Amino acid sequence: MGGVLALRYALMYPGEVSKVVACDMPGMTSLEASKPLWRDRIAMFREDGVDELAQKTVKRWFPDPCPQGVREEALKQTQSCTLQGYEVCAEGIMGFDYTEELAKIDKEEVLVIRGENDEAVGPKEVLEDVSKRIKGSQFLEMKGVGHLPPMHGAEDFERIMLGFLGTLEKQA
Repeated sequence: MGGVLALRYALMYPGEVSKVVACDMPGMTSLEASKPLWRDRIAMFREDGVDELAQKTVKRWFPDPCPQGVREEALKQTQSCTLQGYEVCAEGIMGFDYTEELAKIDKEEVLVIRGENDEAVGPKEVLEDVSKRIKGSQFLEMKGVGHLPPMHGAEDFERIMLGFLGTLEKQA
């Protein structure tokens, strides 16, 4: 959701941001193929509670190899989710479409990132398309990471962010 929200914010408040990073999102529209998966996950949460769903989610987000402690930290965070919060987020993920609006982002510098091993969102081409629709944006696929590159490949992600955001430091 974070990548979609970052781009949506840039659309809603174009003068408020100069750079945007959108990371491992399902594109800018709800993928039809994912809607039954979200409904199944909501049902699992309702029936079995958060633990089983959290375990499966973390496993999907962080394929091997994964740095020591990353899955454990993600599991703690994921297990803190409430059913109500999960349902609201899942419903939001199943019902958005901002694809046609992307061309309106023309002042900001945008970096669209995808983890090479991310099976939690659609195919690579979905995010490449998002990047192509935004004038001047860049697409980057991080090698060897899954759905959450800031956790799964923290050092590489930090290097990429510092490079991308570097001109902001010079302005400060």
